[in-house]
Amino acid sequence: MTNTNDPDLTNQDNPNVNVPPPVSAPPHADSSVQREDIMARAEDRRNVCRILSRAHVLVSIRWSNTHLYIGIPSTVFAALAGVQAISELGQTDSNSGKIIQIILSVLVAGLAPLLTFLNPNERANNNQTASRIYEQIGDRYDAFLLRCLVERRGLTEELDELVQLNLSYSEEKKPLPLTPEWAFQQAKRGQMNAPFAKDHKSTG
Repeated sequence: MTNTNDPDLTNQDNPNVNVPPPVSAPPHADSSVQREDIMARAEDRRNVCRILSRAHVLVSIRWSNTHLYIGIPSTVFAALAGVQAISELGQTDSNSGKIIQIILSVLVAGLAPLLTFLNPNERANNNQTASRIYEQIGDRYDAFLLRCLVERRGLTEELDELVQLNLSYSEEKKPLPLTPEWAFQQAKRGQMNAPFAKDHKSTG
């Protein structure tokens, strides 16, 4: 007795039955989505590098201003203290002069260690270096996006290059100073993206 519930046996008994072929996805549909995703990830990282580069410029400017705000008064007060001390050499009774000299000496004694402790000049230079490094990394991601647009390479090759870029990004940023939140947000508000990559955002 034939089991008519078995589809294979049914097809054997009725060889003329046409079984519809399985529905397949349009050619290159998956490849297109994967490639767009690769480009979107590279574009996001490029934009982050641009923001970080600008943010460290802002931090560098602030530390440079701090160096001026502390260094100039410290130098001026030290010079005044020296002048006051010289003027007091020939005077025996000058309480007001001694008070001024004491005040200037206290100000100099307070500002000089503060300048040494904060070291704003070195911090400004470190943030300038960080800005240049992030800018260079962003340029590499930009070059990667351009190659993806003009060269139709395999997905594996593009993915491998993106992975190497991400590894380089992770290694190069390790010794760099941290980015303050205020600087990141301010740089983000002024961010300008390259227009050629705006249509390659992944929607998935």
